[in-house]
Amino acid sequence: MDLNIDKVNKCLKEIKKYKPKIQLGFNRRYDPGHSSIKQEFRKGKIGKLEKIIITSRDPAPPSLNYLKVSGGIFKDMMIHDFDLLRFYLEKDEIENIFTTASNISDKRFDKIRDYELASCLLKSKQGVQCIITNSRHCSFGYDQRVELFGSKGMLISGNKSENETEIFTKNNTSQKKPLLNFFIDRYVDAYRLQLDELALYSRKKKSPISSFEDGRRALIIADAASQSLKQRKQIKIKF
Repeated sequence: MDLNIDKVNKCLKEIKKYKPKIQLGFNRRYDPGHSSIKQEFRKGKIGKLEKIIITSRDPAPPSLNYLKVSGGIFKDMMIHDFDLLRFYLEKDEIENIFTTASNISDKRFDKIRDYELASCLLKSKQGVQCIITNSRHCSFGYDQRVELFGSKGMLISGNKSENETEIFTKNNTSQKKPLLNFFIDRYVDAYRLQLDELALYSRKKKSPISSFEDGRRALIIADAASQSLKQRKQIKIKF
């Protein structure tokens, strides 16, 4: 909603009296794969949730002009993953975060004080361990995976390929088609479902899956991630 949490809080204070209908654009909550593993978890398929691992790697970074004003990897990219954690944890909020980041292959990020690689270790109030790994580049496509690990099993929402064809020859075993290489293609179903919900929300009193408060809290976590990186220590999160 904004890169500055103070502006977001001020906005919230101003609009509350109007009781506005707001759906936030965290489209990954609407992805059929990402949402289905939550439904299976709710059914008790993997027992008690113990760990969440999210991998998010872009095929290539955006332009430098965009990156200069994007707010950095935590607010521009990983914020989607912070939101997904909260989507799975529900009432069990994130309690603390520790962050690490670096530039290895693309030193252009040093010039704009941003990072091509970042990882976060977070813990919920109930002790669920959450691990997020981000990369601004990925040679094999758009890498988007979520793992929910529980006391009785594991649920995985994996990547999408061009199609499900596999090739077996004397030189290759189970060679698959490339991963989808653009976020519009990867999340086309999520965008459609989100727009469908927005249309229903505009006509009925139905709360959206992704709200203003979800955006506010994801931004608070993103700020804590930056603070952890700068101070090189674990940061307690206060909403």
